[in-house]
Amino acid sequence: MDEESIVLAVVFLLGLGLLAAGVGNLWWSRARLARLRGTPRSRVMEARPGTTVKVVGRLGARKPVRAPLADVDCAYYQLRVDERDGENSSTLFHETEYAEGWELEDEFGRIGLEPGGASLVGMKVREYTPGSLFNGYEVPSHVLSRYVYTETGRGDVGAGTRLREERLEVGASVVVMGQVALGERGPVLVGGERLEVFQGTEREVLGQKDFQLIAWLMVVGGVLLCLAGGAAMFEEPEPVPVVKDEPLRPVAPVRAGERRE
Repeated sequence: MDEESIVLAVVFLLGLGLLAAGVGNLWWSRARLARLRGTPRSRVMEARPGTTVKVVGRLGARKPVRAPLADVDCAYYQLRVDERDGENSSTLFHETEYAEGWELEDEFGRIGLEPGGASLVGMKVREYTPGSLFNGYEVPSHVLSRYVYTETGRGDVGAGTRLREERLEVGASVVVMGQVALGERGPVLVGGERLEVFQGTEREVLGQKDFQLIAWLMVVGGVLLCLAGGAAMFEEPEPVPVVKDEPLRPVAPVRAGERRE
């Protein structure tokens, strides 16, 4: 197998993997939304240990954390600082903070939440690029000095540096589905993969479309790569042109003293 065939095979396999990942993402997202819609809503006071419930209310925390970019109290935030230099990118900083004492309150009472390992969906996002004219807001210099500025204090920031913050705010409307257990303070929704927290009102969460932009882009990109790689791999090679040999012409003998033309 020549080098060109290897490259085409790699392109085809990359497209196949991207297609499979996109289809899997769409299937998982739709299954989760169908499960959420199919689970009846429960009131906090009806949550009993050992049951799985879907409760709707507002999120609270005994000791909130402060999101650095948005400067608001949150139950959770994650901040990343990435830098891109041409085709290469790297993460300069990564920070994740959980508030202490998560609670969900509806009109009938409160229930605790253990957020560790939970799936957090619909978080608000804020991005900031130092020096860009399209940010729409400013970040205080003491925040930048903590996450971006160099040790010289001059703020030597690369052109490709970007800060991205995801947050779940205190007081936000949420829809939570998970398993109930008995904690020290009473019933709690246990953390882990079975706990899903959707930021938004019940109408917003349940009314969202079964459409995931990134997943669809993965599907389309995978199909295009598969078509490009497969078409090139199975394309018939161009026929090699046949060159006919011309008959040799007899050469007349050369007499002494004559020059051959």
